[in-house]
Amino acid sequence: GPGVAGSRSLEQGRERLYSRLPALSSLTRDPLLFVDRKTGRILEANGAAEEAYGRSREDLLVCALRDLEDPEVFRASADPPEGLEESLHRRSDGTSFPVEVNRRRAVIDGKELDVLAVRDISERRRSERILRESEERCRRIVETSLEGVCALDGGFRVTLVNPRLCEMLGYPQEELLGREV
Repeated sequence: GPGVAGSRSLEQGRERLYSRLPALSSLTRDPLLFVDRKTGRILEANGAAEEAYGRSREDLLVCALRDLEDPEVFRASADPPEGLEESLHRRSDGTSFPVEVNRRRAVIDGKELDVLAVRDISERRRSERILRESEERCRRIVETSLEGVCALDGGFRVTLVNPRLCEMLGYPQEELLGREV
């Protein structure tokens, strides 16, 4: 019937698309997803996508993009914009991970696609959190120090001053910040 012919046609289109994928995949270690713009279905995925999502290529090809997105952040959009956006995706085991998605539009074999390069940013988020915590610890140490503390920029202007130094000099913090020593 027509369903079988349509299925064969879809499979042939996937084969043509997949034949081009190894060259594209070799350019990046990031997951690549080729998504039908009309249906949101994943038409092709590289090996890095299999690894990132913990799913076989066959499993990915029966998914829609929304199946990979964390339900907490899924935003249905009829026409998502090109470019970078951050989101939260899910692995097959249900765990979520933060991603940066670079979306580009393409037409391959007459089919309108979104080509998504997905980057796991878990490590970046962890590093940012560690840096924020470290900065907060340093700020608390400086603010509670019994010694007067200040920091200067390259022009010997005050960029940081703690309450103890303000007390020692008799100036409010606002008057010391930005002043040359």
